[in-house]
Amino acid sequence: MSRYRARIVHASRTRQTRLPVQPLQAPDPLGKLGGTKLRESHMLRALKFLLLLLLVSAGGITTYVYAFPEKAAEGAINAERNRSHLVRKEITLPDRLTYVYLEGGDPKGAPLVLLHGFGANKENFTRIARLLGQYHLIIPDHIGFGESSHPQDAPYTPPAQAERLHAFVQALNLRKVHVG
Repeated sequence: MSRYRARIVHASRTRQTRLPVQPLQAPDPLGKLGGTKLRESHMLRALKFLLLLLLVSAGGITTYVYAFPEKAAEGAINAERNRSHLVRKEITLPDRLTYVYLEGGDPKGAPLVLLHGFGANKENFTRIARLLGQYHLIIPDHIGFGESSHPQDAPYTPPAQAERLHAFVQALNLRKVHVG
């Protein structure tokens, strides 16, 4: 470290002394703590912005759900189908009844037909379908339920539904199926 001589003048006398030379540093106009305070200020501002963005987004989603409930439900159902890799399909039987069903999983896997209960529909199986990907999944809406045909004059007894389901499986050219 190099040193230099400085003159210090007092009211009564003059003397020479050696002072250490400070290494050159970049100027810090805010001081040592000023930079930290500035960073904290920026972080606080960013946090406030993110909180505001979150509140606005939540408000927008809530407004959308209440203003357009059918569209919101349809969007949620489609998102679940996409996550489970299910495709919506239709088939019309010879007696002009239309089955709407979901198909997915492994096309080379064993066919598994998932049947919903009374008051339900094919969408009940969209989440569980993700866990059954090794099967060729077929998830129909029974006639009279969901998106399938709703004939007013058709019987909805268990034997009649079983006959229609048998015709549905035959129309899909499936020989053996597992039923769940």
